[in-house]
Amino acid sequence: MPSKIITYISRKEVFETDGVAIFYYALNQRAIKMFEFGAFFLLIVATLIYPVTQFEPRPWMAATLGLAVAATAAFATARYWRMFVSTEFIAWDKDHFYVTQGHKGVAVIPWNVLNLDNTGLKDPTSGSVLNVHVSPHDPIVKLRLVAGFIIIDKFQNVLATILTHIKQNMENKGTPETAPNNGMAREACDGPDASMPSDASSATEGMPDKAAVQGKGAETA
Repeated sequence: MPSKIITYISRKEVFETDGVAIFYYALNQRAIKMFEFGAFFLLIVATLIYPVTQFEPRPWMAATLGLAVAATAAFATARYWRMFVSTEFIAWDKDHFYVTQGHKGVAVIPWNVLNLDNTGLKDPTSGSVLNVHVSPHDPIVKLRLVAGFIIIDKFQNVLATILTHIKQNMENKGTPETAPNNGMAREACDGPDASMPSDASSATEGMPDKAAVQGKGAETA
């Protein structure tokens, strides 16, 4: 059976690895609070329907259930993203790219296997959640840079570093250079602050050292 390229390790192992730059997600607090307020409003309306209508006619009962279900789903969605930013991150060192995958742990992807195709950056419909699929024998790794109510810290720097490694891989293999078709990647490349670092180490400038994030890492291991 062919060996897999991607391996999985624990979050604790990432924090204990030397030379790792770690990037956490930021929550859009204003948007999430407005979303939660909307869910609370739906719940209040649902609780007021019975005292006002006594469920007569009967469709009011269905309306109450529908509003309650919608409010519960909205609260669950908000909780999901709040939990997401407290446990998930992206990291890298000189040789590997680390992407948390929920309860599965952290996917470890060698930089030298990435290209525009297997990262989804050549697909104009891939959007802000990239499905990284480096081989038929490896699972798909979901890479979220912007999604729902979150965005990765130093977004343009992170995406520029990924594109830089892909460009280096293409040059090493003699592949003709191709611009990414993904809208998110194009915007990052064309933006006013989208200067690409020459290597991964330059992208860690301004980041806290590993000791500074050790406390948060211990909570999410």
